[in-house]
Amino acid sequence: MAKRSDSDISISDNLTNGHEIMNPSSSPDRDTVSALTSVHRIMAAFMERPAKVLNCMKRVSFTSADLPETMFGERRILDAMSKLAGRGEILDSSTITASVLESMGGTSCDPVTEKSLARLFEAQTDPWAVTDEEISGLMSTIKALGLKKRGITECRRIISLLEKADPEMVQTELTRGSSRLRELLSGRSNTALRNMEEAIAELRALEFRLKEGREALAGYPTGFPILTDKIGGFENELYLFAGAAGMGKSTLMIQFAWQLAQENEDLYVIFVSLDHRLIDVTTKIVSQSGQISAKYVKNPFIPDITMEQKRQDAIDAASSLRERMHILDESHGCVELGHLENLVQFAREGGWEKVALVVDSVMKLDSGLNHSIPQRQERIATFLKGLSRREEIPVIVSLDLPGDCHRFAPTKEHLAVYPSFLYEPYVVGLLYCDFVNNFETPFLEWEWNTEDMMVPVTELNIIKNKMDEFRGKLFYRFYNSMSFFRECVKDEMDNYGDMLENLQEWKDRPVHLQGPGPVGPPPPAPVNLPRKE
Repeated sequence: MAKRSDSDISISDNLTNGHEIMNPSSSPDRDTVSALTSVHRIMAAFMERPAKVLNCMKRVSFTSADLPETMFGERRILDAMSKLAGRGEILDSSTITASVLESMGGTSCDPVTEKSLARLFEAQTDPWAVTDEEISGLMSTIKALGLKKRGITECRRIISLLEKADPEMVQTELTRGSSRLRELLSGRSNTALRNMEEAIAELRALEFRLKEGREALAGYPTGFPILTDKIGGFENELYLFAGAAGMGKSTLMIQFAWQLAQENEDLYVIFVSLDHRLIDVTTKIVSQSGQISAKYVKNPFIPDITMEQKRQDAIDAASSLRERMHILDESHGCVELGHLENLVQFAREGGWEKVALVVDSVMKLDSGLNHSIPQRQERIATFLKGLSRREEIPVIVSLDLPGDCHRFAPTKEHLAVYPSFLYEPYVVGLLYCDFVNNFETPFLEWEWNTEDMMVPVTELNIIKNKMDEFRGKLFYRFYNSMSFFRECVKDEMDNYGDMLENLQEWKDRPVHLQGPGPVGPPPPAPVNLPRKE
């Protein structure tokens, strides 16, 4: 066993005495002594290297809340030191004491905090005995010890409640207990009160983010530049894209998932497909990646060296995303709402801090009980919005619209069947392409040297956008053979918008003011046949 230095012995002994003041009836356990010793080593380094220790705290998300609850004196001191270091002030006995008194709103400290300050200033700890790399390890150790204690306490509480629970309450108590354990793992609480300080600090930091060449508070790029500009990217919110059958919702969801993984290397994408099989989703990703026919991807029936090379390159490109993209279909049974949260937790346990969830189609999720449609849609929408807030992830979903949305462009009124999916999402977009059904406004573009010589134009109508002033229609060319949307350029979007506006004005006119109808050929002259007598 390694021999402790004199400074470590004096620190631990002093800390033991301090613990007895907090709780005279018991002596501190080994974990508590270890945590207290590590805290004072960090504080000693903090006084000499405030900027480096503060950056390390931010990097590992270490705060005073990670210290054991019995160390409220050290918690106050660490908060005071962090505040002083954030202001760029010197950390010494006078400034730290003044900052602690300021936070307590008085002129004197309580006995426990006063003794904690005395231990900090009188300890013979060499501030340079701890390297920058070791500081992160000490912080992680303290967090792990705190998590261990809280986990043991919570497990004991769950066991106690289960032993006293009636049979009908067992599942409820287990659900509550598992939710609390997930909170401990994620470091967030569903019931914790949050103030505006964190948000204000984030807004104040925007100036420095822009000076460093980083983006402001924008979401992840969608893969469509104009859409990203209009809605601010995919933030940690709920996004809904709805439309009738045959409008390309599944293709759009697959393309969102693929482009999110492709354009954000630090993002892990979970795609839940309740419409396509895994092989079909993968086929479309390969087709979109290489912009080759989806039919040829699955069935390379024509020996074409050039096409086959593109196919292999596209497969390689899609394969490169397999470590950052998880696809779940219905081959393992129904997908319940709880499965989504588990998938996010598995990604986090795998080391992915940033996660995005894409679901196609959302009403096919199993809500857990035999609810009616109004109850199901409310439960699903509320759960997904809560999931995006709790886990701080973007959730992008598609929704099948009923009624006559396949014959006419859908409007906000068509979401009346699913009111929660109108109220809860951050952004709502409606897909429509009349080329599929009635050719009422057939926007077609010629594309030579492709399998899609006449490419229909699909409109995406943004009817809800909480934090941006844009509401209107964006237009996309849909290449059916490649299952691929290509965003129209701005001038094209302006032209299509003007055309639809003019067409609507013509429709709104009274019939007698719409102008002459189509002129057909003249009717044939009557033929007078001789009547037989």
